[in-house]
Amino acid sequence: MTKTSKIKEIKTVAYEDLGPEAIFEIKIKDFPLFVAHDLNGNDIFALARLTEWQRKNTAQGMEAI
Repeated sequence: MTKTSKIKEIKTVAYEDLGPEAIFEIKIKDFPLFVAHDLNGNDIFALARLTEWQRKNTAQGMEAI
């Protein structure tokens, strides 16, 4: 880790035997990040964008997908 690195700490939380696919807790300084997945692994932000797109296009008389 360099002096300029934003990563302050990395800790394996679960499944250490999976190597890079394990679950990690990473503490980062000055790096705002939001990750939102539901229990099925769907990206909540992508679903929100799709829902908003469908709402706008339905209001304009276009058929929603």
